[in-house]
Amino acid sequence: MTRDNNIKNIIIIIIIIIIIIIIIIIIIIIMAKEQYLKRHDRVCAQLHFNICKETGVQLDKKHWYEHVPKSVETGYGGNVTIL
Repeated sequence: MTRDNNIKNIIIIIIIIIIIIIIIIIIIIIMAKEQYLKRHDRVCAQLHFNICKETGVQLDKKHWYEHVPKSVETGYGGNVTIL
């Protein structure tokens, strides 16, 4: 009887370990997706900042990493640029 109990206990431990591994993998996938979106947003903010500088749009911030893009910008001479 104890041998059967030991086998059952080992199987339960293996199942628990597999469940923990699956949970860890799911968490990693979710975190990776969030990090991808953050990197994507930062790259787009840098592109937006550079485009605004090149087209003469007045910016509130001096550095691209402080820049928060707006959907509509007004350049010199009152030109409206929709980005």
